[in-house]
Amino acid sequence: MASAEQNIDAIRALHMHAPDHLVFASWHVHPTKNLPETSPEAFTHLVVYYFGGH
Repeated sequence: MASAEQNIDAIRALHMHAPDHLVFASWHVHPTKNLPETSPEAFTHLVVYYFGGH
């Protein structure tokens, strides 16, 4: 998740327009850490981070 957050920050630093479509996907078939969104290890935390809830 930390690497994904760094990628989000790098894209934001380029001041690019937000994409028309956005997909959050995992390499894991059945991710085990989806909730709570307040946990930096949870997949939903990344969604909240992207949309500015950090």
